[in-house]
Amino acid sequence: MRKEFEENMANGDLGLMTRFGSFNITNSVMDFFEMISNFQIQLRKHFRGYPEMISFSSEYFYDNFLQVLKIRGKPIEEVIEFIEVDDFERLETIKNVSLQETEKIIEELDKLIEQEDPPSVAIITPFSAQQKFLSIEISKHENEPEYRSKLKLAIFTFDSCQGEERDVIFYSMVASRQADGLNYIFPIDIRNQPEEEIEGKIRFQRLNVGFSRGKEKLVFITSKPINEFVGSIGQALRHFMKKLDDAKNAPTSESVDQNSPMEKKLLNWILSTSVYAKYSNYLEIIPQFELGKYLKSIDPGYQHPYFKVDFLIRLSIYGEVHQFIIEYDGFDYHFVDKDEVNSLNWKSYLTPKDVERECILESYGYKMIRVNRFNMGPDPVSSMDQRLTDLIGEYVQIKKKSGAITRLQLKTSESIKGLSNKTHKECRNGKKIKLLEEFYSKSLVSGYGVICKTCKGPNYKSHKPKVDKSSRCCNECNEIKPIKEFYDSGLKSKYGIKCRACKGPNYAARRRNNNAYWARKYKR
Repeated sequence: MRKEFEENMANGDLGLMTRFGSFNITNSVMDFFEMISNFQIQLRKHFRGYPEMISFSSEYFYDNFLQVLKIRGKPIEEVIEFIEVDDFERLETIKNVSLQETEKIIEELDKLIEQEDPPSVAIITPFSAQQKFLSIEISKHENEPEYRSKLKLAIFTFDSCQGEERDVIFYSMVASRQADGLNYIFPIDIRNQPEEEIEGKIRFQRLNVGFSRGKEKLVFITSKPINEFVGSIGQALRHFMKKLDDAKNAPTSESVDQNSPMEKKLLNWILSTSVYAKYSNYLEIIPQFELGKYLKSIDPGYQHPYFKVDFLIRLSIYGEVHQFIIEYDGFDYHFVDKDEVNSLNWKSYLTPKDVERECILESYGYKMIRVNRFNMGPDPVSSMDQRLTDLIGEYVQIKKKSGAITRLQLKTSESIKGLSNKTHKECRNGKKIKLLEEFYSKSLVSGYGVICKTCKGPNYKSHKPKVDKSSRCCNECNEIKPIKEFYDSGLKSKYGIKCRACKGPNYAARRRNNNAYWARKYKR
């Protein structure tokens, strides 16, 4: 390697040859290349995860220099999650292994494979013993083939996950109240790491690499409360916990547009409503949300301006996430023909840009509540409370209707499939598709009729139209006459299709002669 370096890189440069002396077991390859490089550039843009997911690396490793391009469009609970084991006092029998955390992770994997579009998954743990134990336990599980095929499951340590990425990352921290060896893996203090300490640099980089692998969600599995973790790993876990809590808490007046005093008032009105008090645990309020950039990130065909909305409200109820917008329309910037606008016609005097903006965002499913001097009323809090109540009620109704539609779709699908498989049949009277057993009748040769039991009722025969047998229409003269006029003792049924008048006298003799004639003719 030294010869290759001298011939192809150093080219007689004594300075570079001197630097080559640093290429040894005590220095990393990265340190060596930094020493001989003539140009350096630092990572600035991050595409992989959401801001909350990469915030730890950005703050502690890049001095908050990272520009995160992925915008979170879902609740924070779907991005960061902490799961604690059931028994903090349990003593594990194998060093640096946690059976409880392994069981929790397998339980979560079983949930993920049931999803319609399962995410890719990785498990990262500080200890190679836990990595091996996880691999063995998962390989013995009956769903192991699905973990591999559906979830693309891989298991790493903090040292071996470099270059990897997955949608969901599970962190099995292993450390418990009885045994905690994390300070042998990670630095004691993330802020005060000596530059010359080689082992310290390796421990330091483990944090950066390990906590930057996720694309959609980070799940931390722990065997003791977060506040009991010490050292740099405790700092890291509490950092992510704070991001989770901050997103759940109400925003402050400092987070709104400082050039708009009315937005601060609008935020206070929202926080003062009974709706916020009722749904505070399920509501997330995001001021100055860059909705246009988010829509572009999920829809490459988005060709509209990068709209920034005053407040994006995210409500998670009944297993659904509903998002809507609250905007304040300042009189000077959002209305035309200001002399003519009033509380009755203000919608007609919004600027064309505002109208277009609302139409575009609503076409992407974001309903908008517009607030201005014309619709606030004398009590802005009550007015806002009523409008929020109405909108949330509308979402609840949609949920109920969609549930009914879903059930109807399932029933229709089952019926169509049943007709194909001969397990269902359509009733001739009710025109409804029902199970075949609904058409059973022991009096029929086939055993099944064309009218269901419900339509037949208890006295089905009485429902049939009765045929008038007291009279009959003559085939010859087309006159309706009493049935006795058709009597003929020579017929098996005793009643013919011609009346006596049309038959004439001696009809029975003529018929006998006629039958005899045809009988002789056929014999010939």
